[in-house]
Amino acid sequence: ESALKNHPLHSAENIFTGFSNFFRYLKSVSIASACKDSPFSFFVTSELERYKKLVNRLISQMEDFSEAVNGKIQFRESHKRMLASFSKREIPENWKRNSFARSSANTSMKDFVQELKSRVEYLNAWAENGTLKSYDISKLFFPQVC
Repeated sequence: ESALKNHPLHSAENIFTGFSNFFRYLKSVSIASACKDSPFSFFVTSELERYKKLVNRLISQMEDFSEAVNGKIQFRESHKRMLASFSKREIPENWKRNSFARSSANTSMKDFVQELKSRVEYLNAWAENGTLKSYDISKLFFPQVC
C-alpha cells in the first residue's frame, strides 16, 4: 500500500475526494439572509451578501471544473491551472483574487476551507444575535479596507 501513496492515480483520487467533500460543504452551507436589529445590521447584511456571492461563485467554478474533468466540456487553460493548484493543495488563483484570501500569504487549500467555514459560522452567529460582546474584524470579507 505504501507504494500506492506515490502513484499519480492515488494522488488524483485524494484530490477529487477532497474536492467532493468541499463541494458538498458548499452546497449545504447556509448563510443568514439578514441581521437582527442592531447598529451594525446593514454592515453585517452586506458581509453576508459577500459570502453568499463567494460561495455561489465557488460552486459555479467547481461545477464547471467537474464538467471539464468528466469530458462534458472542453478542458481549458483555466481548468489546468485549477487542477495544478488542487494537486499542490493550494487555493486556485482566481479563488484567491475573488475572496477574503486575497490578503493572505497562506495558500493552503485546507486552511482556506477551514477559514471559510469559520467566517461563515461567525457571521451567521452575529446575524442571529444582533450584537456581540466583542467583534472579530478579521472575520470580515476584506478587513484591510476597514
